[in-house]
Amino acid sequence: MKKVKFIVSLLLILIVTVGCKQSSENRSVSITTDRETYATIMSSVQGITLSAVISNGMSEKEIVYEWIASDGIFIKTMSDHITNNGNSVLWNPINLDSTLATGTTTITLDVRDRKTNNILAKNSLKIEFDNQMYRVIK
Repeated sequence: MKKVKFIVSLLLILIVTVGCKQSSENRSVSITTDRETYATIMSSVQGITLSAVISNGMSEKEIVYEWIASDGIFIKTMSDHITNNGNSVLWNPINLDSTLATGTTTITLDVRDRKTNNILAKNSLKIEFDNQMYRVIK
């Protein structure tokens, strides 16, 4: 009888462990943009809108999105960092000191567990400055 209980316990642990591992492997996030290019002379456009698209396996109620820009700012927070519940964010190449982002800017997105703050999925994209034009590199 003890052998049966041990085998059943071992099987349950194995099933739970394998189930958890598969769940975390299937989690992913991608970043979409509303445009592939942007120039600051486009007076009616404030920047590039970035949106997160998550894979199945993550509940919107259990996660938060953390966006970080290596250069430029997010309009809503007027900083290089924003945390939200999945809303799109608007990136602009003009820094708070009025200088323009030059070279390559990396936008990083971490999808975090709301309770533990652990990263569940991560992705990034690059925006390259070239000849007065910002180009999204995926």
